[in-house]
Amino acid sequence: MGEFIGGTSNVIAIVEVKEPFNWMDPTADVDLEELLKGINSPRGRVGSFHTGGMNVGMFDGAVWFFPDSVETDVLRSLAEPADDKGIGVEYIWFLQSQKH
Repeated sequence: MGEFIGGTSNVIAIVEVKEPFNWMDPTADVDLEELLKGINSPRGRVGSFHTGGMNVGMFDGAVWFFPDSVETDVLRSLAEPADDKGIGVEYIWFLQSQKH
């Protein structure tokens, strides 16, 4: 647990992808470079068929809906267990609340 500087609730464990894949195939993993192409970006695989974003599982077991508008810096911070920038999933909640 020492590697999770910001806590397990602030680190991405699993994301949706826009294409079918075999979850047992290690070459199908989504790496940081792929994640940083953006959510539902035409350049990448990360995303979903949901309107406006994708579901993301965190290491603490929580599932959040990340809007397409999440910036690359935020995705990077939430994908790196040793990140200490203080960006947490509360920021994602803030983004979602701005739509209402």
